[in-house]
Amino acid sequence: MSISDEFIISNQEKLWKKYKSKIIKSEFNAKNKYSILEGFEDLLQASYNTELSKYKNNSESNLSQLSTNVANIDTTDKYRNVFVSSNPPITSEYIGCYTDASDRTMNIQNNGDYIFNYDTCKTRAIDSSNTYFALQNTQPNGLSQCFLSEDLSSIQSLGTATGVVDSIAWSLHINYYNSSFILKNNGDMELLSPDNGPTVKLYDDSNIKPLHPEFFNNCSNDGAITVLMSNYGINCNIRGDPSKNTFNVPSSNLTIPIANAANGKSSYLYNVGVGTDGVWTDPAPGCWKSFDLTYQCGKGSEYKLVDMPANHSGADYKPVFLDCRDVANSCKCYVIIQDDGELCIYAGSDPKNNSKLLFTTTVKNLNKIPNPNYSANKGKTGVNYILSGSGLMPGEWIGSNDGSTHLRMTADGYLQLVNSIKGPPLCNLQSDGNYGGGPWANAVYKNSSTIPKGLLGSFGYIDSTGSLKKYPSELLETSNTYTKNEKYSNNGSIISTSYGSTSDDCANICNSTNGCLGYNFINDGSNACVLTSSIETKTPSDISDFYLRNMELNKNNVSSSCLETSIENIDTSKWSTYTTSTDMTSNDNCNLDLGVDISSSSSNLDELANSINTNTANFKTQNKSYQSDISKNTVKNIKNLIEYGKFSNNNLTLRPSLPDILNKKHFASNTLENFKDGKELQNIHESQNLNITVEDTKLVAIMYNYQFYLWIFLILIIILILFKIMKK
Repeated sequence: MSISDEFIISNQEKLWKKYKSKIIKSEFNAKNKYSILEGFEDLLQASYNTELSKYKNNSESNLSQLSTNVANIDTTDKYRNVFVSSNPPITSEYIGCYTDASDRTMNIQNNGDYIFNYDTCKTRAIDSSNTYFALQNTQPNGLSQCFLSEDLSSIQSLGTATGVVDSIAWSLHINYYNSSFILKNNGDMELLSPDNGPTVKLYDDSNIKPLHPEFFNNCSNDGAITVLMSNYGINCNIRGDPSKNTFNVPSSNLTIPIANAANGKSSYLYNVGVGTDGVWTDPAPGCWKSFDLTYQCGKGSEYKLVDMPANHSGADYKPVFLDCRDVANSCKCYVIIQDDGELCIYAGSDPKNNSKLLFTTTVKNLNKIPNPNYSANKGKTGVNYILSGSGLMPGEWIGSNDGSTHLRMTADGYLQLVNSIKGPPLCNLQSDGNYGGGPWANAVYKNSSTIPKGLLGSFGYIDSTGSLKKYPSELLETSNTYTKNEKYSNNGSIISTSYGSTSDDCANICNSTNGCLGYNFINDGSNACVLTSSIETKTPSDISDFYLRNMELNKNNVSSSCLETSIENIDTSKWSTYTTSTDMTSNDNCNLDLGVDISSSSSNLDELANSINTNTANFKTQNKSYQSDISKNTVKNIKNLIEYGKFSNNNLTLRPSLPDILNKKHFASNTLENFKDGKELQNIHESQNLNITVEDTKLVAIMYNYQFYLWIFLILIIILILFKIMKK
């Protein structure tokens, strides 16, 4: 082999090594990067498996707890929509007959007009949301006064009206109409006829004796002065020889003048000899005159004597003081009606200052009963006694503290002590089968419930706590269906009235009328259709049926969970039993309170989704980068092979023209062929391996891409299935 051939071969080998190194390096880079891709796919798979395992564990735990909680949830009267479509049926029961009085234990209606029967009084109670109603003073035609109340304690405060009859226990009579009674200071009871006519006194009856005669006598003239006798200057008649007496002074010459001035007074000051006109009269001029006076305080006390003997100054102009003040002040008494039914007269100024019992009727009645109509505080004096000097006019009375006994003066001249005793019932069955009360007697009924105003047509949701959350008007809309309230009438504002309609006609008219919330259908033959724009108190009616327009939730403003929640029709009483909460809003839902915190599962799902999104994005970026690198490396390898081929061919083409190797053509040719055969085989083998590697790499990448997208699709299906399970 020549030097030239060796040079060519040597250069070819160097060139081959050069390109072989590049090819091997390029193949290594491709394998290395696909190894990285395989590691990244493994990492992605491991991350997905970890997140899926965490979510699966949490979901299984939550689903288990959810299943337990759902089984234990008390849905009684919870988690439902309610609509107030009717009033409750109102029944009434008779609870008794109770006493009334002038200040009333219940509220009288229509100023006490006799225009009510059982039904109309009950309706009035329902209209005004009163639980109790009563009929009083029921007339033969069945009409009564109507009374209403919410206060049972007030109704029963005066006791049961079992019927009260007057029983006369004692009386004093004068046969003159419109006579009056006065209690005298001496304890006597005196009846005075009109115009200062005849009188009748208690002690005119010889069978009645005062318990303390001295008081009666001492105070018969109210303890005042009674002049019995008075002499002035009578001593002048017997001076010396009577035959020579020139004076003729009559006996008791001052009795009448002084009596006229002093009698009936508790005290009196008299100047001897001075008349009431202030002029002094001398019955015996020039004689020293004596003066004496005898008087009494009242009519039963001891005598009092005033004696002025004759002397050098005489009795002329001397003052004399008649004093009965102590006796007059003691002549005070009062008559009292005791709770034991006795009429008693005591000496003294009042019950706190009494000294002795002067008189008693001794007519106790153990059958008497309290009668609030005649209790002391309602009598003439406001107490159960009358002071001396006072009395009663016709129609006036005083009573005991409990009213069981009272003293009254009648117009026909009777002063009567009256006991109240139990009589026949004052509440009796009437022709309609219901009770009516007599005078001052309430036949009381209790309604089973009251009807709260303004609740018909209300719509609400009962939440997990059993509280009521009302839907405001903006979350509601009217439907075209109605709830019939038979034999009721709505008292709301009237839109219009038409006649000759059917109930269905009314419904169609209401549906097409803006603001119509229901209608009254009058079935008395007129077939009137009365549209109403508001729902007020609904009252019983024999001729009307009320059709309430049902409400429904506004589909555009309410959550789907609330739209899917069942609706129950209730009455106004049921609505009133709920504890109210805040109003519903468009953001509120009506789902069950499951008692499970699924936020961790949601968080895991979010993390898993984020991880998948992030890893997917990274994978796409890396895959794109690696595909670009692989394409570049593949092109380089092909170029290297082409360059190598060109170089080899060029060298082989030039080789025969070299003079120093012409003689060695065959050797060189054989050598080159042998070299080329070996190198080409190796080159072809390397090139085929590289091509296969490139194709395999592309297939692997495509396979991993499809596998990744398949996993994402499966994950999304699993997530949707789990959410469906949880929602149920």
